[in-house]
Order: sequence, then structure tokens, then C-alpha cells
Amino acid sequence: MNGASSTPDSETLVALVRVTDRGDDPEHLVAVTDSLRLDILAIDTVKVSPLAADPDGIPDGARAVDPAAVGQLIVQVGSSAEVIRQLVTTVANWWGSRQGARSGSVEVQIGDARIAIAHPTPEQQERLVNAFVSEVSDADR
Repeated sequence: MNGASSTPDSETLVALVRVTDRGDDPEHLVAVTDSLRLDILAIDTVKVSPLAADPDGIPDGARAVDPAAVGQLIVQVGSSAEVIRQLVTTVANWWGSRQGARSGSVEVQIGDARIAIAHPTPEQQERLVNAFVSEVSDADR
């Protein structure tokens, strides 16, 4: 699907992906979040978009930047454990590959299930991802 399909083959889940980094400087967060969005688009996602401000509250010609929405993405994914694992692993690997990402974290939330990743070892990351996928898969049944 690579982000292009508007009609998922199975049930779709909505994930909120939140990045915090370097004192939450808005310009920096916009740049790193866009980088993450591009990585997520490479997997089997239905849709990835920035968490947007309410368009009704924005004056004509103004650029909408809701400080609460900066650094956040809405990701619609299939409900299979494989796709959820792929999303969380992509997010965790993206975070781990960033040079200088020594402060902050990245978080994925689907329903009530949430995983926050700062600087885990590969073994810790695998355990976190497995526990999260299991929690989301069990809740979906």
C-alpha cells in the first residue's frame, strides 16, 4: 500500500506517534517529525499525516501551527500484529538511528496501549515492541 491506498483490506487502527526532542523547539520537531513520516510511508500504512490544528479556527491566509500538535503524526494501519510490529519497529529504529538524539523520546499510542522509547538496548526494544504488539492485538479481539 505504501501510504497510497484509501480503502484498507482489513480493519484499520489509528496510531498517534509523538516525538519529543531538544526542548521541543517547534521548527526542529517539524523537521524530525517529517523525517519520521517519510520512514513510516515506506511500510504498509494506509495513511500518515501530521496532527493538524482545527482548520475552522484559522484565519484566512494564516499558517496553522498548533503547538500541541507539533511533533505528532496520525498513522492509520491495518490491525494485523505484523503491520503493528512493522510500524513500531520502524519508529523505534528511526529514533535509534538519529545522531544526537540523546534527549527526548518517541511514543506510539493505539487506543489505550502506549509504548515510549528513549534509548533502549536492542534486547529491551524487542521486549517493548513484543509487549506492545501483544497488548494491541489482544485489545483488538
